[in-house]
Amino acid sequence: NPWNKPLLTWKALLPPTAANKGGAAPMEYTITAECSGCTANATQVLSGVVFGDMWYCSGQSNMWLPMDHSLSRNETVAGIKAGNFSNVRGMFGGSGNVPDGGKSYHVGGEGYGRKAGSSPWMTASQAIATGSSASTGGSYPLFKMGAACWYFGQRLSELGVDVPIGLADTAIGGQRIEEFMNNATISKCTNRSSENIRWWDGQLFATQVLPFVDMTVKGWVWYQG
Repeated sequence: NPWNKPLLTWKALLPPTAANKGGAAPMEYTITAECSGCTANATQVLSGVVFGDMWYCSGQSNMWLPMDHSLSRNETVAGIKAGNFSNVRGMFGGSGNVPDGGKSYHVGGEGYGRKAGSSPWMTASQAIATGSSASTGGSYPLFKMGAACWYFGQRLSELGVDVPIGLADTAIGGQRIEEFMNNATISKCTNRSSENIRWWDGQLFATQVLPFVDMTVKGWVWYQG
């Protein structure tokens, strides 16, 4: 908690659940969490939930490169409109977004993946439902996601993976390992750069990794170029 704010949180562990398989409209679940004795926000509802394979994508410049700059982006759009990749869902938005979208991470922030937060979860069809495919500056949410992450999921779907595929992309060009470490640890290292480290203190770990540590993931997609 690099912001030094009080953090009160809870988690619920779901039992192993069979993955949804096949079809353009896999079975969706609604999960409701209730808090007895709470004074506010006593009920939270997750809708449109599916179970499948979750992939976490990260890395540097080549992983950050957004779909907007890829050569076959419009072929992907045509494929989605034709009903392909219906089992792929993603956090469509700039991979370098922080989870609070400019708000407090721990208090009142909308967070990664939420409807009003940064990089909201969408199906492939929802990711091209708003915006445009302009030749430059295309504004589809799809076009903001890192290309390597999306094409990885797209290829899995093309190869016949018929369970839902979830993609979370947190790649940032030029990131440094020190930005994932706290300053107390960095200060113990020898032969390190003399560059000022006061502002690092694990900020990228807090924003790009910590929000996902409780997720059960199929694997990691990482490229450092």
